[in-house]
Amino acid sequence: MNSKANMIISSLLLLFFIAYIISLALRFYKQDYKTELPYVFEVANEYATQGIIIRDEKEYVKNYNGYLSYIVDDGTKVLPTTVVAKEYSNEEYLLIDKEIDKVKEVYKEIQNLEKGEKQVIKDVSSLNQDIIESMKPFMLLKDKNSTDDLIEIETNMASSILNSKIAVGNKVDFSEVKTELENFTQQNIEYNTHTADFRGIFTSYVDGYEDILKPEILKDIGFEKYHELMNEEYPQKENSFGKNINSINWYYVTEVPYYISRLFMSNKKLNMTFSSDKSKVITGKVVNTINDAENEKSIVIIKSNDIIPQAVGNRKASINIGFQDFSGIRFSDKALRIIDGQQGVYVVGKVSVEFKKVDIIYRGPDFYLSKINYTDNDYLNIFNEIIVKGNNMYDGKELR
Repeated sequence: MNSKANMIISSLLLLFFIAYIISLALRFYKQDYKTELPYVFEVANEYATQGIIIRDEKEYVKNYNGYLSYIVDDGTKVLPTTVVAKEYSNEEYLLIDKEIDKVKEVYKEIQNLEKGEKQVIKDVSSLNQDIIESMKPFMLLKDKNSTDDLIEIETNMASSILNSKIAVGNKVDFSEVKTELENFTQQNIEYNTHTADFRGIFTSYVDGYEDILKPEILKDIGFEKYHELMNEEYPQKENSFGKNINSINWYYVTEVPYYISRLFMSNKKLNMTFSSDKSKVITGKVVNTINDAENEKSIVIIKSNDIIPQAVGNRKASINIGFQDFSGIRFSDKALRIIDGQQGVYVVGKVSVEFKKVDIIYRGPDFYLSKINYTDNDYLNIFNEIIVKGNNMYDGKELR
């Protein structure tokens, strides 16, 4: 009897245990929500862009028939009396005058050596190589009467200093070389000079859009106009002398994904570098953002008053924009909820759904970063299990 009773009790316990396992399985499979685990994530601090540069500028109206050589760099501040270019009647005179400038620099180096100043060049053959290089363009002018003289100058200079070594405290006699250099620089090269005519910033780059792409167009710019401008080519206009930049303020217009647009808050200061020269860091300030949330894109307009050659010598530009590093708790954008105006997420509590606040510091293409907060239990932390998807979720809802 006892054995039969024990067998019945054992069977009932087994059935109860099986029923419990089945209930757990059904509870698992009937779970009406999906979860994910948050984790700490860091976002890079630079974003590469392409865009259009808008300036207040005016093309110079100048007539010239020869060959121009600019003596100021693009981006140089000028007065109406500033000489910005030389005009030569033929290309040979232009080349000779450029080489005269190079030879004058060599002459200065020799003077410094004679004074016993510390120089990077310790081997005079390096100095000699500079001289030889400066003479090469003239070796091609075989049909000119001056060619033989130039070759002779080069030969004399080379033979004078080829085997000379400069040792600390020793002097080298460069008198013969200096005489040859002086004779070369005293050639009479005829040229005319051109002045800036305006007070402002000079650049030799002219594309013909100076009267069209004014800062005033930024009031009405939209995505269609922006794409139209980006599809244009802006080559150097032929036979143009240059132009004047009337204001130090210039504007950079670029398109970015919508999820990044929140980084470009109004009046936010940014660090920028042109991709062609990342060594020169300039600053800018966001003046406007135009959003198209439906198509997930935004236009950003940045203003800068830092003048460098790249800012005045191009119309299209590739600029890297720097931000601060963003480090926070990453979670899916599908999990974000707004309850009574407060942003947050639902997480799995011990027995029920709990609402945790988030402090969003960055938005990615499909995720958010929330500021890390380990001290306030009302905020999301990495130990929570986030409910990404669920039906009829609310704070305090009992979990099955």
